[in-house]
Amino acid sequence: MNNQANNKQLTTTQAVTSLPSPQFATTIRNATSLEMPSLYSNVRWEELPNKSRTDTDGINRAMAFLENGDSLFIPFTKGFFWKTTSPIEYPSIESYYSEKLKKEGWDTDADKLQFDNFNLQSIIADGMCEGVIGYMGYKDGMVRLIAVQRKLISCGPLGSPEDTPSPRNAKPLAQYTIFISDPIPIEQIEQYIRNHPIPKGS
Repeated sequence: MNNQANNKQLTTTQAVTSLPSPQFATTIRNATSLEMPSLYSNVRWEELPNKSRTDTDGINRAMAFLENGDSLFIPFTKGFFWKTTSPIEYPSIESYYSEKLKKEGWDTDADKLQFDNFNLQSIIADGMCEGVIGYMGYKDGMVRLIAVQRKLISCGPLGSPEDTPSPRNAKPLAQYTIFISDPIPIEQIEQYIRNHPIPKGS
């Protein structure tokens, strides 16, 4: 896990919104640690190469909801992507990270961090055959995002080639992609919000 992370920086553009100076809500649980958690050990992982670290699926971002009703995606551009090299029982990996992060003081039952000026929410989606769950940790002004994406095997629309019957009582299998961000300062996120254009009517 000593590979270099994607070093693309958060970019800023024309200022379109105004936030007061950073104010941290006292209701946020301060995690005991934001250290990078170990990968789930009961499956082999492959780190994705730089050219594959794209934002096509959106798992390396969160959503900021502002007081004025606006919202925008916040990219976490520094971090590591891995994918499993073979299927594994679902939901083994979700359970592993939920339990492990809870022991580190993360509030895994909440999908957002509530600051005085905005809420920062991880991406959570649950479909018939695939989904993603995000965990967000906060400690001493730093935020780390962990996103777990699953794609079930032998799953697809009724009658499609992917709709393959499984043996009776068989546990579902899934392929996984995981993203673990570098911790970033909350001030950097607020600066991105100040300078990132929000299209009117969005």
